[in-house]
Amino acid sequence: MTEVKSNLETKKDMKLWNFNFIALLAINTLTFMAFYLVFPLLAKYTSNLGASLSTAGIIVGLFSFTALLIGPFGGVLTDRTSKKYVMIIGTFINGIATLGYGLSPNITFIIFFE
Repeated sequence: MTEVKSNLETKKDMKLWNFNFIALLAINTLTFMAFYLVFPLLAKYTSNLGASLSTAGIIVGLFSFTALLIGPFGGVLTDRTSKKYVMIIGTFINGIATLGYGLSPNITFIIFFE
């Protein structure tokens, strides 16, 4: 009788810690660090630009709300298209938004970059 190798046996030779995995791990770590470092600083920055505390709180809330709204669309995009390109485009957009927060001269531009 012919033995059929299970899927687990054929994938045994693949290594987890290869270059692609380490690069992906590093990019994700840096992306989420940027996201979570911007989050607490955004309220203080908006108040330094002249916003009231309630306005700064609303802007930080919009930041979180936007992240929740975009998540499902990102999931659908990764299912339908290349995960690599979705990650590259998402990282690029995140970088532009983070840079935009620092270069914003007023509250309107900060809301635009959200």
